Amino acid sequence: AVLSQPNVNAEINDPYFSRIEALIIPTASATVSTISSLLIIWIILRSQSKLSSSYHIIMFFMSFADILLSVSIGLTTIPMPTEILEYFPFPGGL
Repeated sequence: AVLSQPNVNAEINDPYFSRIEALIIPTASATVSTISSLLIIWIILRSQSKLSSSYHIIMFFMSFADILLSVSIGLTTIPMPTEILEYFPFPGGL
């Protein structure tokens, strides 16, 4: 059986990461996630018990970790070169 090769030219001409969706989707989801985690931290720190309960401590550090992750996901497209397929022309798949 002969396997057909993927169309490499189609991927080089219109790769996903060079389209606007690759910028909007991670940035929008990271922004919403960061704002939500900041809101959770703000609510915890405004409560009367603050960080005295185990639940608040767990939620605080989960939200803090989510903020770090969301910011890094939101900024992930900034250092990406636009001509990456010229250096790494991998068609993907078999």
